[in-house]
Amino acid sequence: MNKKISKLTVAAFAILLIAPASGTKLASASFDSSSNEKAVYSKQIKQVVRGETVRAYISDRHINRIITPFKSPSVKGDSIKGVTINKIDNVLYVSTNQKQPIGMFITENGDELSAVKLLLVPEEMSSQEINLNGLPQIYSSVAAKQFEKSHPHIDLIKLVNKSLALGEVPKGYVQSSPNAYYFPTCYQEGLSFDFSRGQFFEGGDMVVSIGVISNKSPINIEFKENSCSYNNNGTINKNIVSVSAFPNVYLRPSQKTEVFVMQLKHEFREKSRQREKLVN
Repeated sequence: MNKKISKLTVAAFAILLIAPASGTKLASASFDSSSNEKAVYSKQIKQVVRGETVRAYISDRHINRIITPFKSPSVKGDSIKGVTINKIDNVLYVSTNQKQPIGMFITENGDELSAVKLLLVPEEMSSQEINLNGLPQIYSSVAAKQFEKSHPHIDLIKLVNKSLALGEVPKGYVQSSPNAYYFPTCYQEGLSFDFSRGQFFEGGDMVVSIGVISNKSPINIEFKENSCSYNNNGTINKNIVSVSAFPNVYLRPSQKTEVFVMQLKHEFREKSRQREKLVN
C-alpha cells in the first residue's frame, strides 16, 4: 500500500509546473525526477513591441534556441564571460554558465533602423526555445531598399502603384495603421478625401498612403492628380512622388475610388541639444 501511495505522489509532482513569465504563451513541459532542474515550459512565445524590452528566461546549463523575426540577425550584447552565441539563418543559439542577465539588441544585418531589445535571465532549467513574434511592428526595411534600388526611379513608381492597385504588396513593403504624419493635403471642389480610414505602406525610402475619394456633387467630376500636391499654405509638397487614382478617375455623383499618394520617407532624428555660447 505504501509503495502505491509513493508512486502516486511522484506522479503528482511530475505534473507540477512553474508559471512562465507574464506575456508568455504556454507550450510543452517536462520534468526529470532525478534532476534538480526546475520544471518549466520549454517553449516561450514573445510578442515584440517597439520600444519595449522583451524579457525571457533561459537555461544556465543547456543550450537555448531563439527564433528571431529577422532574415539575417545581427547581435550586439553585453560582454559576459561564459556566454556564447551562434547564428544559423534566423535562429540564435545561446548558452551560458553564468547567472548574470544578458542584455542584447538584435537587428537585421545591414539595417540599424529596426531592433529588438532582449533581456535573457539564466535559471536552473531545461533548454528553452524562445519565439520572437512581431516582424510587422519592427518595420525592417532592408528588402524594401534593395527592391527600390533595383529599379529605375520612374519604373519603381509605376511598379509600386500598379502592385498596390491590384491588391498586391510590393516586395519588402510593410502595411501598418494609417500614419497621420503622411496624410496629404488634398482639395478639389465637389470631392471629399479620407485617409484616416485608409491604408499605409512603408518601404525603404518610400511610403504610400491610400485613401478614398468620394464625389459629393450632383455632376460628374474628373479627379486631378495635382489636387494632392500642395501643403496647407499653398506651396508645393516636395516630398510627394506621385498621385494616382484607381480604378476610376471620372467619378459619377456618390461614386468612390481609391487614391494612392507616394511620398519620400522622412527620417526622424532626435533633436540635437543646444550649447550655450560663451560669446554672443
